[in-house]
Amino acid sequence: MNTKKTNQVLIDLDNVTLRFGEMEPVVIPRSAIGTRLRLIDWVYRLTGWPGMKVQYLREFIAAIYRHHGWALPLPQEDTFLIDQEVDQSEREIPRSIFAPA
Repeated sequence: MNTKKTNQVLIDLDNVTLRFGEMEPVVIPRSAIGTRLRLIDWVYRLTGWPGMKVQYLREFIAAIYRHHGWALPLPQEDTFLIDQEVDQSEREIPRSIFAPA
């Protein structure tokens, strides 16, 4: 008998079930993940789950985004947004704090 476990994120009418590797299945009520903010909350909770890995969290996030029809940023868009945020934050910091005293 083959006991190989596969990674799965199953979304049905009531629950989101996560099955990853040797971890116990995690069942989350689907109604608890209706917005991106709630998704962030669940990702935060799952980071402390025994056996949870970054790759598993990525698979979970991608499945929820696909299910809701939310667009995932392309890698080049993500870099652009990060650069834009850094540029904006540099503008907000007065240059005088960088001057030697």
